[in-house]
Amino acid sequence: TTTSKVISSPAPKPEARDDTNDGFDCPDHCAAAWREPWYKRQTKELHLEVMRLTASIPAATQRAIVIAQNVKSDEEINSWAQFLGAPYIIVPSQHTTHQTAESVAWLRYIVDFYDKLPEHIVFLTDAGPDWHSTADWSIRIRTSAPICRESLGRVLGDANKPWARDMNAIATIFEVLAKSHYDPDLSDGFCCSESIISRKAIRQYPLERYIELHDIIFETRHEAHRHWGFGFERSYAQLFNHCEAMAALIG
Repeated sequence: TTTSKVISSPAPKPEARDDTNDGFDCPDHCAAAWREPWYKRQTKELHLEVMRLTASIPAATQRAIVIAQNVKSDEEINSWAQFLGAPYIIVPSQHTTHQTAESVAWLRYIVDFYDKLPEHIVFLTDAGPDWHSTADWSIRIRTSAPICRESLGRVLGDANKPWARDMNAIATIFEVLAKSHYDPDLSDGFCCSESIISRKAIRQYPLERYIELHDIIFETRHEAHRHWGFGFERSYAQLFNHCEAMAALIG
């Protein structure tokens, strides 16, 4: 396994955060145990065991694994990423709050490698396998080959109910990237943003739109009324799940 660290610009040191709670209160829809420290430790241990046992399974297609570095160190990321069984890239999130989460890092990768994208890109956070990861998370990372996009998270009930701060971000995301409007009925109901997205789905939108959106997010990363992380979480399904149909609607 080889590791490449991509740093597009100096990354400010993130604020310290209580890792036992990820800095968030559990939303009402969560099962309480999912956010308990003992449950998270047990879940990660089980995932790591599966990863060790299945690391020899070859990748189904040419792919890049992109890990957005938020608050974890390189050492912490490598402790689990070494068992992915495929090369991965660590991209700093370049922010000092949790407002942008992984969105800046993933957009930075798309901007930097837009003309050299592999067939599939796996977008992961620096948490590794977590409470929101499915049991076959590590296997699908190497074997799933969606035409457009496949979520790597659990199904949760609030995906169609973005909060006001999420909608402020969502409106900008769709205005800039898709030149269209958000439709909550097109949400796939999966938690979190980790997913496998095809090159075809990413390239349905021109490079200049990704650049514009990245710059807007970075410049407004401290604005509490726009939560880019959750905004993207609610948007990925509509943006990328229907790439063949969306291509006909893009202006």
